[in-house]
Amino acid sequence: MNKRDIVGKILADCDIVELINTYLPLKKVGRYYRALCPFHHDTKPSFYVNPTQQLFHCFGCKESGNVIHFVMKYEKLEFNEAIKFLAERLGITFVEEKEEKTNREIYEILKLASNFYHEKLFLFPQALSYLTEKRKLSLETIKKFQLGFAPGRNFLIETLRKRGYSEELIIESGLAYKKEEEVREWFFNRIIFPIFNRRGEVIGFGGRVLDEETEPKYLNSPETKVFKKGENLYGLYQTMNYLIKNKAILVEGYFDLLTLFDKGIKNLVAPLGTGFTINQARLLKRYNDEIIILFDGDQAGREATKRAIEVALKAGLNPLVAWLPENYDPDKYLNEKGVKEFVQNIINKPYDLVEFYVMLYQPTTILEKRKVLKELLEMINFTCDLPLKELYLNKISEVFNLNKEKVLTLSAEKDVFIFKAIETNEFLKNIEFKIIRVLLNYPQYLSVIEKNIEYEEAFSEEIKEIIKIIKKAEQKERISIGLILEEIKNEEFKKKLALLSFFPQELISNIKEEDFKRLLFQYLYNYYLNKCATGKIDENDLEKIYEIKKNLIKGGK
Repeated sequence: MNKRDIVGKILADCDIVELINTYLPLKKVGRYYRALCPFHHDTKPSFYVNPTQQLFHCFGCKESGNVIHFVMKYEKLEFNEAIKFLAERLGITFVEEKEEKTNREIYEILKLASNFYHEKLFLFPQALSYLTEKRKLSLETIKKFQLGFAPGRNFLIETLRKRGYSEELIIESGLAYKKEEEVREWFFNRIIFPIFNRRGEVIGFGGRVLDEETEPKYLNSPETKVFKKGENLYGLYQTMNYLIKNKAILVEGYFDLLTLFDKGIKNLVAPLGTGFTINQARLLKRYNDEIIILFDGDQAGREATKRAIEVALKAGLNPLVAWLPENYDPDKYLNEKGVKEFVQNIINKPYDLVEFYVMLYQPTTILEKRKVLKELLEMINFTCDLPLKELYLNKISEVFNLNKEKVLTLSAEKDVFIFKAIETNEFLKNIEFKIIRVLLNYPQYLSVIEKNIEYEEAFSEEIKEIIKIIKKAEQKERISIGLILEEIKNEEFKKKLALLSFFPQELISNIKEEDFKRLLFQYLYNYYLNKCATGKIDENDLEKIYEIKKNLIKGGK
């Protein structure tokens, strides 16, 4: 049975009400089931389960999906992991593919390497004293993060060879490389930081030299089948439970995280020797919607903070900034001021985006204020969170003593047509979802679309994707949204689709082909109006608006 068949069998055999009831106490309300949402702080039950469509949707945080999505979100699993989890639960045989077998072997060899490095740390006094005396880390933290030491001299390679691992696999795992026909270890005479995925499996390593002269000071494992630097976060496995309860604190490096963790501040993560990436931000968003960026108080740290803010906004996070004084890093501040003052004055008093920019530039002249305002408005345009954007705009108008309407006009960048375009576009989206609902219930109406190539130009990528999936589907009658969701890659679109299952079915029953045609004409009409509002229209389009309007008056036939 291949993966596609297994997914189909899981969706067919696993009752969503029965599954979710093992996690949450569901209460039947009419045709649905209801509970407090496990994915946000819910005081009034807003989490609903639709037993007919086998889908869930939260009307508070907007999380939606089928049984697979629920398990992914609740258990913090990747898609393949959730499939295995459910397959085992249902007693479905999951055949391991060749690539998965190789990955399992890589995980095994990396675990052995991590144990090897950790054991060696306690056999090399200079390495252990570097951590306990110079870095002042406790043995408890050292063991918690399984810190180690790489002596080099091919000791690790020989150990792994004796265990029966081939040179090819050792190289493929990122533990060694080949130079002039000789296999050499990747890490030599370095403190080792094992990097774990969310399941607690070692996926790679970071290394730091013991002295201050050798370059590079820090070195990471090369990217492998199981390790992608831009998609993982250091410390996440050890701190994930703290991130759910508190704002996540993003620090710059391994020792920043370890030092703070050792002092009792545990809601921490760090990038892996790279700038903060969009994939890391999206990973962090699974645990909390707010982050505190705690980077060094030098020029490089301030610039890195600005880049991290942009990434956070793009991922839908609300970034706050913990402001360290000039030329301070977390370790220096802690040593001079102590933990209590660090928490009270730095962690508990973060600046929002607007306050950070004002602190950073401290504008006094009109030109300086104009420059800061321009940069701020560019930055907040990265967020798709409209309430958050509105709050930022309010703060900007307050701080810069500007009329809010003026700030809104400045943030739009274009003329007043943009507001009309947004308005029209929202209406367009509503009609899109009506079209999708009809097509899912009446796939035979695809023929109406296929007869008019004009729709191909006007339709959004979402409708095109749905049409493609319906064409591939074997059934010619009503199509399950649950099955459709497995084919969709866009997460926001998935949530909206799942929500469709909670609309009363009677609203979409007895739709005639003529009704559908009228809906399509309405869609086209608004499509051309949207082009008009954004200034992208030509003379031919104006003629089309006139023709479509005439058709709508006649009844859309």
